[in-house]
Amino acid sequence: MTQEELADLAGFSRSYYTEIETGKRNISLLNIRRLAEALDIPIKDLFDFPSE
Repeated sequence: MTQEELADLAGFSRSYYTEIETGKRNISLLNIRRLAEALDIPIKDLFDFPSE
C-alpha cells in the first residue's frame, strides 16, 4: 500500500500523512483511530512494541 492509498483510506491528505511519518506533525487520538481503521487493525496494535 502506498502512502497516498493509506492517507486516502484514513481521510488524510498525503502531505499530512507524510508529516506524521516524519515527525513534523503530532497526530491526534481521533486521527490515530482513523489510521487504525484504515489499516483494519485494533488501535492497540499501533502501540504494541516488541520487548527487548
